[in-house]
Amino acid sequence: MARRRRRRGGHNFGAFWVCIVLLSILLVWLYHHGDELPPTEQWQPAVEQAVEHLPETARRIWEQIQNGAQQVIDEAKTFLNLQQTTALPAVKPETAPDGQLRVYSFQMGNADAHLIQTSDWAMLIDAGEAGQSEGLVRRLKQLGVTKLDCVVATHPHADHIGGMSEIIRVFEPAVCYLPQAAHTTDEYAQMLAALEDCQIDTVAPQAGDTTVFGDVHISFLGPVRDDYSELNDHSIVLRLTYGSKAFLFMGDAQSAAERDILASGAQLTADVLKVGHHGSDTSSSEAFLDAVAPKYAIVCADSIAGLSDAVDARLQALGTTILCTQSGDILFTVQDDALSVQIITPQASALPVFRWTGAAQVWDRFVKIF
Repeated sequence: MARRRRRRGGHNFGAFWVCIVLLSILLVWLYHHGDELPPTEQWQPAVEQAVEHLPETARRIWEQIQNGAQQVIDEAKTFLNLQQTTALPAVKPETAPDGQLRVYSFQMGNADAHLIQTSDWAMLIDAGEAGQSEGLVRRLKQLGVTKLDCVVATHPHADHIGGMSEIIRVFEPAVCYLPQAAHTTDEYAQMLAALEDCQIDTVAPQAGDTTVFGDVHISFLGPVRDDYSELNDHSIVLRLTYGSKAFLFMGDAQSAAERDILASGAQLTADVLKVGHHGSDTSSSEAFLDAVAPKYAIVCADSIAGLSDAVDARLQALGTTILCTQSGDILFTVQDDALSVQIITPQASALPVFRWTGAAQVWDRFVKIF
């Protein structure tokens, strides 16, 4: 009897893993081809015919799956945002209305991408990793962006410019701001190739340079020097003002760059600070944060745990509200010289980093069936 029980257990164990493989294939297919999902009556006969050739034990398992199949499919469509005609939620593209500034900091894991948008102008600061470019393009189009007036590649690290080549080819900005510091990575080479192929003007701003786009005023504060030993310190640092509200974007500038910016005497106060180097203690020195005195601080990281204890304490001492892109896209809005903020949830933003969260929940539902 003991041997028979072991044999049955072995058969069930094997059949279970057959189902595991089948479900895994289904989830992968849904991820890539869910927008092509045909009506049930077109594929069910073929599935039933294939089931006839399965071993008896596998057929019994299949019957159990069938009992909950529609529920699983419904869960997949819901959590993976799959519809009969589109893989994204139906969202009407919407730009900022007249008289309003919108500043988005997108949820990109440990990478940076920020959209600055008015009713007739748009700028992107950094573009995340190369593997995130497709989702970023979709997100920008979802927000009504058809063309970027300019882009800023703060420095050549892949977590800031990895997706920039695709952004350049799709949106063809009029100008690209980038530092003089170069790099040897494929991502950097691809960005330069895209700039050349699309004949985009490039500008290496100097500390103290300014530019104006309608009601948006931009001051470039860094890099102050061109001989930093750390590539992060070559980051373009810019202060953007709209009415009386100011935003300071630090790239990955570290303490050496911060000291030079402080010494330059540049205006640093800002309502919103994009914290340098993802909240690492290599940046955000006490003297620099005191000069900025931000009301809000944005940390671009896949977890608020990435914010160093020292930087956290300095910001808390200033009474700064700390926001992390781990929670979703962060949207600041300036309207009638008033500043407001909201967090856009993963389901609403529809960037690809979230899609496998849905797959995990579908898996949980599958396990419950058994």
